[in-house]
Amino acid sequence: MNVLRIAIAVVIRAVTDEGEKKMRVSRSIRFVATGVLAVIGTTFGTFGLTVAAQPEAVPFVFIGTAADCSPSPPGSHIVTSAWLEGMGLPDNGGDAALNGVAATANDPHRGLLLSKNGPTPDCSSAGARITGVTGMPVGPTFALGFDYRNGGHCGAGATRFNVVVTPPAGPNTFHFVGGCSNDSTPTPAPQDPAEWTRVRFETSNPAEAFPVIPPGSTIVSISLLHDEGTDTPTVQSPNGVGLAVLDNIFINGQFIRSGRLVAAPPPCEPNQQDHGNGQVEDEHGGNGGDFDFDECDGTHQARHRDPDRSVDFHSTSNDGGPTFDPIDQKATTTGTGLNNGQPVTYTLAVIGLGIGPRTDLYSLTLRDATGALIYTRIGNLLSGGILVRR
Repeated sequence: MNVLRIAIAVVIRAVTDEGEKKMRVSRSIRFVATGVLAVIGTTFGTFGLTVAAQPEAVPFVFIGTAADCSPSPPGSHIVTSAWLEGMGLPDNGGDAALNGVAATANDPHRGLLLSKNGPTPDCSSAGARITGVTGMPVGPTFALGFDYRNGGHCGAGATRFNVVVTPPAGPNTFHFVGGCSNDSTPTPAPQDPAEWTRVRFETSNPAEAFPVIPPGSTIVSISLLHDEGTDTPTVQSPNGVGLAVLDNIFINGQFIRSGRLVAAPPPCEPNQQDHGNGQVEDEHGGNGGDFDFDECDGTHQARHRDPDRSVDFHSTSNDGGPTFDPIDQKATTTGTGLNNGQPVTYTLAVIGLGIGPRTDLYSLTLRDATGALIYTRIGNLLSGGILVRR
C-alpha cells in the first residue's frame, strides 16, 4: 500500500541498477586489497562515536522513485522539512516563556515546518528523524506529542509518529502513533494558548497507537511523518493547506524545542551504489559473520551476525549516508544501531569491485555508548558480493 511505504520510509533515493561484471581475479590482487582494508580497519578502529544523550529532531524529505512507488507514479518535489527561525514558540525558558511578549522578543523562535504542497497519494513525505532514543525503554505510560500552530494541517494520519520497537518477545514491530487529531484531550499550548495546541499520544492507548506498544519494549527508532497534502481537509484547515508547524516535540518527558537543520540530502546520488550481502572471512579462513547492507537506501537496515562472538547487530540510522573515496571503489558509513538490543555506534567501510568473493573487502567496527570498542571484523568475502559505485 502506497501510504504505508511512505509511512515506513525515512530517506530513500533511487539506485541505478547495473549488472555486476564477472571476471577472474588473481590471488595477488586479493593480497593487495587485503592490505588496503587492513589500513582502513586500523584507521576506523580508533574512531569513536557517542550516542546522543538529548533527543533531536533532524528534518528529512522522501521523494519516491518509480521502483519505490510502483504501481503508483514516482513522487514529486513538493515536500519541505526545516527548522525555521521565527516560525515557532520561544526556544528558551521552557513552558513559562510566553510568545509575543517583550521578554522573549530576541529568542530565535524556531519551529519545525512540514509541508506537502500537492495531493496526498503523491509518493512523497516530509518528516523529522528523532535521534538519541535508541534503546529507550517503553513503560505503560510512555507518551509522544508536540505543540502545533492552529490553522495548519492536523489530521488523523498526519502529522504522526512512526515508531519501531523491540518487544519483550519476538522480532521488531512497527507502530503508527498519532496522528495529530487522534488525541482525544488536546489542550492549549502553555506558551501561546490562543494560537497553539498541545497533543499527547499514549503508546498503550488503542485509540492513539496502532497497534499499542507492549510495555517492556525498547525503542529502535522514532520519526515524525507528514504525508497528507492539500487535497485532505481537516477541522483546522478546511481548505486543505497541506502544511503543519510544530514545536516542543515531546519524547516521554523530554522536549525538543529547537533545531538547526533543513532536510538532509538523500544518502546517495542516483548513479551511486553501496550495497552487499554474504559472509566475511575471519582471521582463520572461516566464517566471520553474515552481513547485509544497502547504505544508499535510507529504509534498509545494515545487519551483521557473528554467533561465534555473540554479535547480532542492525543499524537504526546513519549519519547522512556513505562517504565515497574519490579514487578507489571504497565507501564508508557511520551511524547508530543495536547489538543484541544494546545501543552502539558503527563504522562500516567496504571496497566493492562488484566481482565477487575473495576480492571484495569488508570492515565493521562497533562501539558501545561509552565509546569503548566491542567488536571489529575485517576480511575478504567467503561468499556473496559488494558493489560500490561512486
